[in-house]
Amino acid sequence: MESTFDINSQRRKIYKSNAIWIGSFFGGPLVAGYIIAENFKALNKRNYAIRTWFVTIISTILIFGGIFLIPNSEKIPNQLIPAIYTLIAYLFFAIFQEKQVNKYINL
Repeated sequence: MESTFDINSQRRKIYKSNAIWIGSFFGGPLVAGYIIAENFKALNKRNYAIRTWFVTIISTILIFGGIFLIPNSEKIPNQLIPAIYTLIAYLFFAIFQEKQVNKYINL
Protein backbone atom coordinates (compact mmCIF):
# COMPACT_ATOMS: atom_id res chain seq x y z
CA MET A 1 0.00 0.00 0.00
CA GLU A 2 1.20 3.42 -0.85
CA SER A 3 0.20 6.37 1.29
CA THR A 4 -0.05 9.80 -0.16
CA PHE A 5 1.00 12.89 1.66
CA ASP A 6 -0.96 16.07 1.14
CA ILE A 7 1.01 19.14 2.13
CA ASN A 8 -2.19 21.15 2.62
CA SER A 9 -3.45 18.72 5.28
CA GLN A 10 -0.59 19.85 7.55
CA ARG A 11 -1.28 23.55 7.15
CA ARG A 12 -3.12 25.51 9.79
CA LYS A 13 -5.54 28.34 9.17
CA ILE A 14 -3.83 31.71 9.11
CA TYR A 15 -5.40 35.15 9.39
CA LYS A 16 -4.65 38.12 7.15
CA SER A 17 -4.76 41.82 7.95
CA ASN A 18 -8.49 42.18 7.31
CA ALA A 19 -9.20 39.66 10.05
CA ILE A 20 -7.13 41.76 12.44
CA TRP A 21 -9.02 44.95 11.56
CA ILE A 22 -12.50 43.47 11.73
CA GLY A 23 -11.93 41.03 14.57
CA SER A 24 -10.25 43.45 16.93
CA PHE A 25 -12.63 46.35 16.26
CA PHE A 26 -15.80 44.33 16.80
CA GLY A 27 -14.46 41.66 19.14
CA GLY A 28 -12.07 43.62 21.30
CA PRO A 29 -8.47 43.16 22.32
CA LEU A 30 -8.96 39.51 23.30
CA VAL A 31 -10.00 38.63 19.75
CA ALA A 32 -7.01 40.54 18.39
CA GLY A 33 -4.73 38.57 20.70
CA TYR A 34 -6.37 35.31 19.67
CA ILE A 35 -5.86 36.03 15.97
CA ILE A 36 -2.23 37.04 16.41
CA ALA A 37 -1.50 34.04 18.66
CA GLU A 38 -3.12 31.64 16.18
CA ASN A 39 -0.95 33.09 13.41
CA PHE A 40 2.15 32.49 15.51
CA LYS A 41 1.04 28.88 16.08
CA ALA A 42 0.53 28.40 12.35
CA LEU A 43 4.01 29.80 11.76
CA ASN A 44 5.44 27.33 14.34
CA LYS A 45 6.33 30.05 16.84
CA ARG A 46 4.66 28.77 20.00
CA ASN A 47 6.79 30.92 22.32
CA TYR A 48 5.56 34.04 20.57
CA ALA A 49 1.98 32.80 20.86
CA ILE A 50 2.38 32.43 24.62
CA ARG A 51 3.91 35.89 24.87
CA THR A 52 1.05 37.25 22.79
CA TRP A 53 -1.50 35.86 25.24
CA PHE A 54 0.39 37.37 28.16
CA VAL A 55 0.50 40.81 26.52
CA THR A 56 -3.16 40.48 25.44
CA ILE A 57 -4.43 39.71 28.94
CA ILE A 58 -2.40 42.50 30.55
CA SER A 59 -3.45 44.97 27.84
CA THR A 60 -7.12 44.05 28.19
CA ILE A 61 -7.00 44.60 31.94
CA LEU A 62 -5.25 47.94 31.46
CA ILE A 63 -7.64 49.10 28.73
CA PHE A 64 -10.85 48.26 30.53
CA GLY A 65 -9.48 49.29 33.92
CA GLY A 66 -8.24 52.56 32.47
CA ILE A 67 -11.62 53.38 30.95
CA PHE A 68 -13.09 53.62 34.43
CA LEU A 69 -10.31 55.95 35.57
CA ILE A 70 -10.75 58.50 32.76
CA PRO A 71 -12.63 61.54 34.05
CA ASN A 72 -15.66 62.46 31.97
CA SER A 73 -15.31 59.28 29.92
CA GLU A 74 -18.88 59.70 28.68
CA LYS A 75 -17.63 62.59 26.52
CA ILE A 76 -15.21 60.32 24.61
CA PRO A 77 -16.65 59.10 21.30
CA ASN A 78 -17.68 55.44 21.53
CA GLN A 79 -15.50 54.32 18.61
CA LEU A 80 -12.29 56.04 19.73
CA ILE A 81 -10.97 53.43 22.16
CA PRO A 82 -11.78 50.45 19.87
CA ALA A 83 -10.14 52.31 16.98
CA ILE A 84 -6.98 52.84 19.04
CA TYR A 85 -6.55 49.21 20.11
CA THR A 86 -7.46 48.04 16.62
CA LEU A 87 -4.69 50.21 15.18
CA ILE A 88 -2.22 48.91 17.77
CA ALA A 89 -3.17 45.29 16.98
CA TYR A 90 -2.72 45.93 13.26
CA LEU A 91 0.69 47.50 13.86
CA PHE A 92 1.77 44.44 15.84
CA PHE A 93 0.58 42.27 12.96
CA ALA A 94 2.35 44.42 10.37
CA ILE A 95 5.63 44.47 12.28
CA PHE A 96 5.82 40.88 13.51
CA GLN A 97 3.78 38.78 11.08
CA GLU A 98 2.79 40.32 7.77
CA LYS A 99 5.80 39.16 5.73
CA GLN A 100 5.71 35.67 7.21
CA VAL A 101 1.94 35.37 6.69
CA ASN A 102 2.30 36.37 3.04
CA LYS A 103 5.06 33.76 2.56
CA TYR A 104 2.90 31.14 4.27
CA ILE A 105 -0.10 31.90 2.04
CA ASN A 106 1.99 31.80 -1.16
CA LEU A 107 3.49 28.37 -0.43
